[in-house]
Amino acid sequence: MPEAYAPQEVGGKINKWYQAVTSYQLNKSIKWKATISPLLKQMEQDHKVITFYQLVSYKHEMLVKQFHEKNPYYSFAIAEHSELDYFLKFLSEFMMADFYYYKEQFEDAFDRYRNAERMLMYVEDKIERAEFKFRLGKSYDALGMHRFAKRAFQHAVASFEQEKAYLRKTIESKLCLADSHVHVDEHEEASKVLKEVLIDAEKLPHTKPIVRRSIALYWIRIQNYEKAKPHLELALVDDHYRQSAAGANTEAMLAKVCYMVDDHIVAKERLLGAEARADELGCSETKAVCSIIRGLYEPASEPLVDDGINALKDVSDTNAYVDALKMLVNHYEKKRAHERALFYMRKVLEVRG
Repeated sequence: MPEAYAPQEVGGKINKWYQAVTSYQLNKSIKWKATISPLLKQMEQDHKVITFYQLVSYKHEMLVKQFHEKNPYYSFAIAEHSELDYFLKFLSEFMMADFYYYKEQFEDAFDRYRNAERMLMYVEDKIERAEFKFRLGKSYDALGMHRFAKRAFQHAVASFEQEKAYLRKTIESKLCLADSHVHVDEHEEASKVLKEVLIDAEKLPHTKPIVRRSIALYWIRIQNYEKAKPHLELALVDDHYRQSAAGANTEAMLAKVCYMVDDHIVAKERLLGAEARADELGCSETKAVCSIIRGLYEPASEPLVDDGINALKDVSDTNAYVDALKMLVNHYEKKRAHERALFYMRKVLEVRG
């Protein structure tokens, strides 16, 4: 079975096709359509990418028709700027932003999202606007601009929760909103949002493990490990989730928490389980996390910790990497290993600029 193409990859190619259409390069446009059309059949489903394809295809057909109706050696007239044209420009910037975000080129993604935001007035569909605000929030988040991210997620939540069919997106947006609250030290607000999400998750049971993990992460960030532990255990009760890559990462997180509350026997069992699942699934991020935990406790090995944190930097997102660095700062401060704590604090400052 052919490997599925990521929507972000296909969206990036459609954007190049769109650029060929808008610059009246008919031959390039024809080639891009021939390249992209088969990819849609192998792409993970994404309604926005499909919409973008259909609209660019419509503009392509107009270009072909215009070419045949006019002398091919005569320059084309400048197209009028209809609402469709503006919406296409919005989608073009949105697609390229998603593409750059997918490639972890966060500054380029942010620039494209801001370009798209300027054309948001041409987007009538409130769900499309909410999805945009959600993606914009993720971009702010990746750049450490958490107060701006919080506002974007608040807009997304306000729109999604008005539509019962978008409960999953409401939950996802609220989890991101709670995370933003934590990053700007608004812990009461974060706790309030997470309580709401736990109620929402009762209507979508398959989201419960993700919600439980997020609540645990909240408690971990404020160093209340006793309260984090039961949420991680409840997340792993779900067999499907436990067998997944996210489940492996959650089990590693639980191992760390068990060490923090001096439950070393369970911690060792959980660490072995996380390592086995990470090896089976090829989860590079979880392998790195397990390496860090093992280097802290089984027995203490600074080179193993350093190898783990360096590997994590290469395979995880910025927030996961910074969370791990802060964990190490706290660990070594409690051990009164001040030089090690300072070493990792400098790494946090390097990331946050």
